[in-house]
Amino acid sequence: MRTSCDGLTYDSEDLCSFELASRPGREVRQTFQFDPKAMFVKVIVENPNDQADISGLEVFATLVG
Repeated sequence: MRTSCDGLTYDSEDLCSFELASRPGREVRQTFQFDPKAMFVKVIVENPNDQADISGLEVFATLVG
């Protein structure tokens, strides 16, 4: 995840990163909680397995406060 104050330019370093336990061919869900203290957040998803594609990817965000 990367943050931005203006929504146009984002930090070049990750604010935080999370790793999911991958299971090719199976659905994976995991919840993460963090406090970014920024107006904008960009989620970058990387597939570490070049032998399997990612399909049906969904990212949800819930703002609490």
